[in-house]
Amino acid sequence: MCWWSKDSKNIVKQKILLILILMVASFLRFNNLMWGDGHFFHPDENNMARSVAQMTFENGLHPDFFAYGQLPLYLAFFSALIANYIQLFFHYLLNSYSELQVTSYKLQDVTFQEAIFFLRFWSAITSVISVYLVYRITRTIASEKYALLAALLTAFTPGLIQAAHFGTTESLLTYFFLLILFFCIKIVQSKSDFVSSSRLFVLLGISFGLSVGIKLTAVYFFVSIGMTILLYLNRIRAQKQRFALLHRLLLVLLVVVSTLLGYSISSPHNLISYKEFGDSIRYEINVAQGLDVFYTRQFEGTTPFLFQITHIFPYTLGWALFVIGSISLLYALFKAIQDLFHFHTANRTQMMILIILLVSFFSFLIFNSILYVKWTRFLTPLFPFFSVFVAITAGSIVPSLTQYVEKNYKSYQFLYQSILIVIIMYSLVPGIRFNTIYARKDTRVQASEWIYENIPQGSYILSETANVVDIPVGKIPASPAGRRNYTVISFNFYELDHPSLRNTRYEELLIHLEKADYIFVPSRRIFANHMRFPEKYPIINAYYEALFDGTLGFELIYIEQAKSFCSMFHVPCSMIDDESAEETWLRKLGFFFFKINV
Repeated sequence: MCWWSKDSKNIVKQKILLILILMVASFLRFNNLMWGDGHFFHPDENNMARSVAQMTFENGLHPDFFAYGQLPLYLAFFSALIANYIQLFFHYLLNSYSELQVTSYKLQDVTFQEAIFFLRFWSAITSVISVYLVYRITRTIASEKYALLAALLTAFTPGLIQAAHFGTTESLLTYFFLLILFFCIKIVQSKSDFVSSSRLFVLLGISFGLSVGIKLTAVYFFVSIGMTILLYLNRIRAQKQRFALLHRLLLVLLVVVSTLLGYSISSPHNLISYKEFGDSIRYEINVAQGLDVFYTRQFEGTTPFLFQITHIFPYTLGWALFVIGSISLLYALFKAIQDLFHFHTANRTQMMILIILLVSFFSFLIFNSILYVKWTRFLTPLFPFFSVFVAITAGSIVPSLTQYVEKNYKSYQFLYQSILIVIIMYSLVPGIRFNTIYARKDTRVQASEWIYENIPQGSYILSETANVVDIPVGKIPASPAGRRNYTVISFNFYELDHPSLRNTRYEELLIHLEKADYIFVPSRRIFANHMRFPEKYPIINAYYEALFDGTLGFELIYIEQAKSFCSMFHVPCSMIDDESAEETWLRKLGFFFFKINV
C-alpha cells in the first residue's frame, strides 16, 4: 500500500491546477485562431505575412520588410516548410514516389494564408508559455497558491488574448521580456561562482539578442539586464572573491557576445541589408516622435501617462485587475523602499527580485509612454506585471488579514472569503467577455452581408480611404446576380483640410455627394479624431456634423458593431463600455451606413 504525505498531495494538486490554468489559457488564445472569415485586417500582420510569402532560399530569405526583425518571419517560414514536408511525407505514404518528386520542389513556396496561420500560431503558443513564466517568476517571491493566482489572472487578461490572435510581435516580445526577467531572477538567486553563473548570463544574453531580433524597441529590456548585472557584480565585490575583477569582466563579455550572437542569428538582414534597415528604422522613429501621418492623429493633443491610464490599461486588463494591480504596484514600491531602509534585516534576495521587477516595469512604461504614438500594442509586455504584483501583494497581506479575521471575527470569515472570491472572479470576467468576439463573424463581414442584401446593385457609394480592406468583403451572393456591381469611392478625407489640397478635395467631395446614393463610415478613425479640433479641421468637422444631424440630406439606416458577452446575454454594459479605448483596441469596430433622404 502506498501512502502519500499531505505535502505530496498538495504538490500534485498544485500541479494539476497549473495544468488546468495552462489549458484554459490555451483555449482562450487558440480559440478561432484564424478568425476574420478569410480576411486579415491588421496592417502589420498583413505586411509580415506578405514578407514571409515572398521569401525563398534563392533571394536569401530577404524579408523585404524592416519595420520589425526577422525572427517572427523566419519562425513562420520554417514552420510552414516543416508542415508542408510532413504533409508531403504522409502523401508519399498513400501515393507513389514519382508524385513526390514532382511536387517536392514547390515546397519552398509559403502561401499568404500559411504565413498568417503560423505567425498567429507562434503568437498564441508564446502567450501560453508566458502564463507559465508568470507562475515561475511569482513563485520566486510568493507562495505556490499566489503564483497560481498570478498565472490565472494572466491567462484571462484581455490584452494578452487579443495579442495572441494577431500574427504580430507583441506576444513574442512579452514572452522574451518575461524570459529575460526569469533569468535575471535566477542570477540574483544563484551562487557567485563563475561556472554556475556564466551559463545563466549566456542564456540571458541570447534571450536579449533574440528579443532585439524581433523588434528593435526590445533594447529597453537592457535596463533589467543592467540592473541585474550591477546587483550581481556588487555581490561579488562584497564577498571579496579572488579574481573578482576578471570574473566581472568575463561575465559582462559573455552577455555582450551572446547578445550579438542571438541578434545576428535572428535578424541577419538587419546587418546584411543595413541601408534598407536604417531607412525603415528612421521612418519608424520619426513616426514615434510625431511625424504627421494619418494613422497617428488620435494621439494629437494627448498627455503621456494619462492617456495610458485612461485609454489603455482599464480595457486591456479589465477595470478590476487594473485598479487592484495599480494598488498592488504601489504597495510593492512601498515595500521595496522599506526594505532598502532596513537593508540589514530584510530578505536581500527577495528585495533584489522586487527591485528588478519594479525597475523593469517603470522603465518600460516610461520609455513607451513619452512617445508621441501610444498604441496599445506598445504596452503589451507590461500586462502580466499587474497579475504578478497582485499575487505578491496578496501573498504579503492576505495571510495576516486572514489570521486577524479568524481570530477576531470568526462569524465574518465566510463573508471575507466570499469577497475575495468575488474579486478574483470579477477580474476574470473581462477575458471571458472579450473572447466571445471570436465566436462571431467579423463585423466587416457582417456589414458586407447586410450590404449585399439591402443595397441595390449599381449604387454609388461614398466611403473613406486608408482602411486595410474596404467593404464590402466576402463572397458574392448567389442571388440576385450582380449584387457586387457597386461604385465605391474611397475618398481621402485626411486631405480635406490640407492647406495646398483643400480646394481641390472640397470640390471633389461636392461632386461625389451629388452622385452618392449611400455613405459608409467604416470606422471612427476620421470623425472621432478630427472633430476634437474644429479650428484645425473645419471642413471635416462641418461635413460630419452635417452628416450626423441629417442636414447633409442623408439618414442613418444601419449600424454594425461587435456584440460582446454583455449584449449577447442582455447584461448591462454601461460600466465596461470601451468606446473610449485607444482605437486599435476597440472590440466594437462600428460601421455607419447612411442613405440619401429623397
